[in-house]
Amino acid sequence: MMKHAEQKKMKIGQRLASFIQRHRLFILILGAVVVLTPILVFVVDAISQRVLADATDLAFKAEKKLNEYQEAKKAKVDEAKLASLENEAMGLLEDLINRYVNYYGGLKALRNRADLNLAKLKEGVADKGNELFLQALADLLTIVNRAPHSILASTALMDAATLVLNLPIMKENASTTNFTVTPAEVYKTIEERLKIPADIASTLQSSYQDQAMYLYQYLVNNFPKSVHVPEALINLAALYEAKGAYKEAGEIYGRLESDFSNNAWTKLAQNQMLRLITEGHLAE
Repeated sequence: MMKHAEQKKMKIGQRLASFIQRHRLFILILGAVVVLTPILVFVVDAISQRVLADATDLAFKAEKKLNEYQEAKKAKVDEAKLASLENEAMGLLEDLINRYVNYYGGLKALRNRADLNLAKLKEGVADKGNELFLQALADLLTIVNRAPHSILASTALMDAATLVLNLPIMKENASTTNFTVTPAEVYKTIEERLKIPADIASTLQSSYQDQAMYLYQYLVNNFPKSVHVPEALINLAALYEAKGAYKEAGEIYGRLESDFSNNAWTKLAQNQMLRLITEGHLAE
């Protein structure tokens, strides 16, 4: 009996040795993975923490320099000093964007650069109107593209839509004839950052109004819980009215009443709905 047990143990040992011999490479790799995984996790986490710290530090420096520039602008310091501060602030923002665009600091830098360029556009920079507008629009839409779940994204998208909607008025009031942004240029900027369905692409290439409608609808569809949705719906309804699509406008006003009953925009929607009925565009 004991001899039989010993023989059985020897067979098991031989089988185990044979298994190890046949699969030694796999066993070595498995052992290395088990040993190295915690080390790799630690290293990756340490690197991530370091990158986050660097991004935060650079964001702080950029915000400080931007505030310094804005205060100098209010104080109306000489143009050379102001230009120097602006260049320093813009350089820090661009450094943040290039290195940390997927972090909050980089996203905030995109927002700040867009605001800076739009402010310069309002001041009437003679030869850079197109560049400033398209860069600002691109920065706002890049925020949406890179961080669709960020609190910054829905606000950036709302501002981008309104920017496009107001573009004809901006061009009309521009202090220079060099501000000539075309619908095709706006379309390209949008298309490079957001997916545009093929069935509406041709329409969007030639109409600021349709481009704004697309952006407002994109906000409503992709950010349903955003505080900007009611205002986006109001603007959408107004744009449908401008196209003579009263039924679609009425449906949006009705949606505001049903889905956002306690919102300040709902009162406006109710008044607009009543007006459409009074004017005979909608049945009671």
